Order: sequence, then C-alpha cells, then structure tokens
Amino acid sequence: FFFSLLNLILIDKYFSTNKNKLLSNSSYKMVIRIFKFGIEIPFNIFKSSCIFPNIWSLEDRWNWLEKKKRNDWGDLEISMDNLKVLYRGVGKTDEDAAAIRSNNQIPRTLGVFYFEIKIINAGRNGFIGIGICSKNIDLDRLPGWEMNSLGYHGDDGNIFKDSGIGIPYGPKFTTGDVIGVCWNLVKKVIFFTKNGFPLQNAFLKCCPFNSHAMVPVVGLRTPGELIEVNFCKYRFEFDINYYIRNESKILINKALKLGPPTNLMFFSNSKLFIKHQDIKTSKI
Repeated sequence: FFFSLLNLILIDKYFSTNKNKLLSNSSYKMVIRIFKFGIEIPFNIFKSSCIFPNIWSLEDRWNWLEKKKRNDWGDLEISMDNLKVLYRGVGKTDEDAAAIRSNNQIPRTLGVFYFEIKIINAGRNGFIGIGICSKNIDLDRLPGWEMNSLGYHGDDGNIFKDSGIGIPYGPKFTTGDVIGVCWNLVKKVIFFTKNGFPLQNAFLKCCPFNSHAMVPVVGLRTPGELIEVNFCKYRFEFDINYYIRNESKILINKALKLGPPTNLMFFSNSKLFIKHQDIKTSKI
C-alpha cells in the first residue's frame, strides 16, 4: 500500500495558500466532510503514477546466485504467482540463510508504504525475517544482518539494522501470524505490525539509506518455513487506511494552524498503540 509524499506536500501547499478561504464556515465544513468519508482532496492532486513492488523477484535472486557463482539454486522454492516462498535448504548454520527481494523498488516520492507476510509454516525453527533492504546486498543473510538492510525476526522478536546484533523489540511470531512493515517516509519512521495490531516504532530517522534503491525483503533459514506476501492484492490485517487518514488529518490541521485533531490515535513512540505482550499469537 502506498501514499504519495508529493501529494502530501501539495496538500500542505494548497491549504497554506488557501487558509483564509478554508477557514470560512462553508469551506471548512467541506474539508471536514472530505475527511469524514475518506482521503479526497479537490483538484485531483492525489493522482500520481509509480511502479510498486507486487511480487518476489526470482530473476533478481538468480542473477545474484550467478554473480556470486553459488550452487545453492534450490534453497528457495517460489510459487507460480511469485507470492509464496518455501525454504528447502539444509538450514544448519546462519550461512544457510536465503533471502529474496521484491521485483520493484519502493518509490521515493511515497508518503507511506506498507506490506504484509503470512507465516503459513514456521518450519523447524522459525528463523524468519521480514524487512527492507537495498538492491545491492547479499541474499545469503536474514534481513538486517547486512549493511543497508533492516528486519524483524520471528524466532526471538528482535530487530536488526546493518548488524548481526539484535535489539529486543516485540513478540515472536510463528505459524498463522501475519506480520506487516510500515514505512512512513514523511516522518522517517518504520514500525511493524502483528495480526493487525501495530507495534511501537522500530527505527527512527529512516531516510532512503543514502539514496540506495530500497525494496521489501524476506529471509528464511530452516527447512519447512513457508510464507506468503501481500502487496495489497488482498485486504490487509492492519487498518492502513485508518492510519493514513489520521496522518493526513494531522498534516492538514498543521497547515491550517488549528492544532492537533481530536480523538485520534497518534502513531509515535510516546503513545504506543498496544503493548506487545498483549498481542496473542495466532493459533493453528
């Protein structure tokens, strides 16, 4: 799921330029009415054309294997629709990890980008990682272990960024769980979700990693691990529309100098959505 950063800037400019007019009763009621029924701003300023991630790229992984002269072509099995990934490697050490990236990069003009994976089978040990990385990292490591990558791991609930040393973050995840990644490029914040519930902010000041092209990534390490990605093909577990509406209201109120909107759930470290110990793991 995506929301254009360019559109947010245009909204800010539009409401700043037309502040006096919008503060009149009729115009302001129009703004409130617009946001009551969804994000629809006048003059079609939300229209944009970008290419977004929509499948896992087997071609990208094959090119990497050929470049590195690797012989572990069968470590990952990809479904015909390029959405499911099954680990078939030996899975004895960390060097046996296998990762795969999406086909397209995350457009840098986005305001919010979000995707989810479902853990169909946690396999032998559940060493599954989900995150974001650049297109030039090696694919024999879990997300976050390499430079210019970050990830959330299911076996220990830790997050990793540019290092093999994890930081305690959230609950573990296993078979039946749905894990999401949300990157708010406006606030430069990344957080994860579990079974529709947002966790606390994981990474702050997350710019596009020194201008590298960034893509969704998933990594598996032990036999039997099977996941399926959702790049907005199906309805998300997490209510991303509610999140974007709230973020948009905050921006518009800022542009109108009216203060923060009322009755909103703020998405920040200071007010966590839900404590991770309250989030129950899905049962098979």
